Amino acid sequence: MNGEENIINAWIYGIIAYSIIALGTLVPVLKALLEKPKIELVGETFGSSTIFSKGAKQRLISHYSRIEKSLIDWTQKTKLYKRLHYYCLIWTIPIAILTPMLLQAIGENSYSKWFLTIMTTHAAILIALHEAFKVESNYKTYRVGGANFFDLYRRLLDYPKSLGETEEEQLYKYFSLVEDLKKNVRAQETENIPAASNRKGAEQQE
Repeated sequence: MNGEENIINAWIYGIIAYSIIALGTLVPVLKALLEKPKIELVGETFGSSTIFSKGAKQRLISHYSRIEKSLIDWTQKTKLYKRLHYYCLIWTIPIAILTPMLLQAIGENSYSKWFLTIMTTHAAILIALHEAFKVESNYKTYRVGGANFFDLYRRLLDYPKSLGETEEEQLYKYFSLVEDLKKNVRAQETENIPAASNRKGAEQQE
């Protein structure tokens, strides 16, 4: 009888431990959802630049202040989708490997069945969320969008001649490229609207 009780207790402890670890590893995802990041510019900025005239610097600073809200949003969503993506991976892959093995250990007691049910349900929910919210695609969209902006930002400061010969040409080209970048991110956002199924993938298979 003691042996059977020990087995039951082991499954109960397993359920408790699994639940605590699953919730604990979810905390970084929730923090990314709730926290608003701050963007700290490292090195030379438009305000401290010695290349541009006072009027040009004022236009660049004003332009940056208008796009900063979008940059903060992209940064937050990059962090959120990145953490959610890896949270899904670190749980669904081990669960897929362990499930066939655990099936062999399932006994008559209900706790062993509950452990397997909780684990597989958790994995099923994560797979569904990852697919419906297009987590990987959204992560790439915001990560690339933010990186491309700051690459362009540094390019204007470091190699302004690559955007035009005169100061006015450089600013015009910079503003145009930033606008194109914003449009591209918005287009990707539209493509990545949460859906119950991957229609695009289904259409490609047809």
